Amino acid sequence: LPRLWRAFRKIKKQILKERPAGVLFIDYPEFNMLMAKALRKAGYQGKLIHYVCPSVWAWRKKRMRTLVSTLDQLITILPFEKAYFSQTTLPVTFVGHPLASVIDSYTYSQLWEGETKPLFAIFPGSRRSEIELNLPLQLKVVELFAKTHPEWVFCISVAREELFSTIQKICSTSSLPYRLIPASQRYDLMKKASLACATSGTVTLEMGLHELPTVVTYRLSSLNYLLGRYLFKIRLPYYSLPNLILEEEILPEFIHKNLSPQAIVEALNQVWENRDSYQATCRLLKKELMIPDAHLKTAHMIGDLIDEMPLS
Repeated sequence: LPRLWRAFRKIKKQILKERPAGVLFIDYPEFNMLMAKALRKAGYQGKLIHYVCPSVWAWRKKRMRTLVSTLDQLITILPFEKAYFSQTTLPVTFVGHPLASVIDSYTYSQLWEGETKPLFAIFPGSRRSEIELNLPLQLKVVELFAKTHPEWVFCISVAREELFSTIQKICSTSSLPYRLIPASQRYDLMKKASLACATSGTVTLEMGLHELPTVVTYRLSSLNYLLGRYLFKIRLPYYSLPNLILEEEILPEFIHKNLSPQAIVEALNQVWENRDSYQATCRLLKKELMIPDAHLKTAHMIGDLIDEMPLS
């Protein structure tokens, strides 16, 4: 906190000193919304633009008031977010999701070229606490799945290098052999894999854009569950981004208490049997999120907005 506060004061002081025609905030709403509010309070008259909408549709909806009262433009990367501001005066523009462009232009390696067996991919999360809660369950699921699919190869994606030891320790309790795949090869794994089980997060969107049939799990600690449900009141129809965007459960979700390994295996089998339909739906997801030349259009929009205020 002291380091963040020092950075906050330094940045604010520099902006007020330089008086730029505009400030572009990128994500990190806890810091950036406070900065926007502080700049307005200090008399800054330039344009304030925020890229990546805070998830007001999920929790802390009162943040909308701060966004509306301080910003000149909100740029969103999820198509449904604009509707939340339809009754306000804040200009909101959807510019497509950057992951859609990244994946569309990604150059895949020949890593799995010689692999003839079907691959089952596990994406256990990117935080140690997440992995410790979810990977043991996912391994139980895979062990059940392997009883009827012994020919499959099982791979675990490791989001960060420092997580290798944690994942290896958890996997040591399992009798099945696994391949650990570094983060640099996760898109190659998504491209090659035939089926996956993933901890809920941004990775589910990446998998949807790869048209990889996936079942989503998410086990929380009891404290986080109570905080989310009763303090922050996070109650959504779905929790995976592909489901939220398309407003239907294309990725089966098993959240917190609803985590029966047998039920998850049944969902995996069903997704696998209906993979053609699933992949067709995922192509609609890509269509929703992909705007050609989105980065150029966004840059021009920001430039036009800034040009409205002459430099002093």
